Amino acid sequence: MKKTIRWKKLAISFTLALVIFITLLFVEKNALGNESSIAVVKAIRDMEAGFALSGEDWEQYVQLDYVAEGKVPEGAYSSLEEVQNLILNRDVFTNELLTTRNAGEEQEYVLGFENPVEVGIKVNDVSQVVGGVLREGDLVNVSLVNGATNENEEILREALVVRAIHADGTPVTREDEDKSAIIINLLIDKGDEAVLNQSVNLGVLRLSKQVAR
Repeated sequence: MKKTIRWKKLAISFTLALVIFITLLFVEKNALGNESSIAVVKAIRDMEAGFALSGEDWEQYVQLDYVAEGKVPEGAYSSLEEVQNLILNRDVFTNELLTTRNAGEEQEYVLGFENPVEVGIKVNDVSQVVGGVLREGDLVNVSLVNGATNENEEILREALVVRAIHADGTPVTREDEDKSAIIINLLIDKGDEAVLNQSVNLGVLRLSKQVAR
């Protein structure tokens, strides 16, 4: 009887020691993992190509996170300050990390623009905007409805909306689904500026919102 009790005590002690050992290993593994984790910037909402991380609400789209060093992609941003005012080069989805591959400076986004300039277009009629409300960060194609021939001719492709101003003078943000803009500022190549200015005198300009690439 005494031997049975002794074996039970030994079994209980061994089990407790094993549990403590496994627990210590788990704690140590977590501690080492935390020590080797790297700060990254993660999207917390889906964002379209051309979206600008600027304005009053840009921090509602991203947050700082930490991942294991070996899982950090090349070119990953490591602070919110680094991504402020950047523009997305392509669609970015929830939980995706921001890197130099999917977000960059304004000039980096508008590929092929040797000398980008900002130009303004006044919208006098809702028929001038096709595809929905235009907001900062959207991409648009610009076409001319010729006043003499009534033909529609595309003159610019994938121009970036850098400002959209409502009639009351306030900016149209990405949260303003039903707030239309009367002034649209586009970022275009300086070489296209003259073409755009000439087109204004030939008819009506039409802006077509593009689906994000």
